[in-house]
Amino acid sequence: MLHGNPSSANYQLRYSTFHSYLIIILSILIPTKQKAKAEQKYFAAMREKEAIDAERKAVLKNATKHAATIAKLTDQEKLLQDEAVGCFCSYFFFGR
Repeated sequence: MLHGNPSSANYQLRYSTFHSYLIIILSILIPTKQKAKAEQKYFAAMREKEAIDAERKAVLKNATKHAATIAKLTDQEKLLQDEAVGCFCSYFFFGR
């Protein structure tokens, strides 16, 4: 801390120099802190984006599999209905 008589010229010079150095240091540190905070926010956002992209890809993959299964089951259902209609018609028209 600055010691001495606050009204002396030497004290004023030392205070002025100290104050100048403090301003210089703060002007260096504050942007560095702001940059660090901005980088932290950026990397957090990127991690979140990557997690969302991974989840989107997994959902899309599952949706594709489900769509293929539904199409397959729909085709099988149509074949079974056709077979059931054919059996009914042959039984009804031709007997056993």
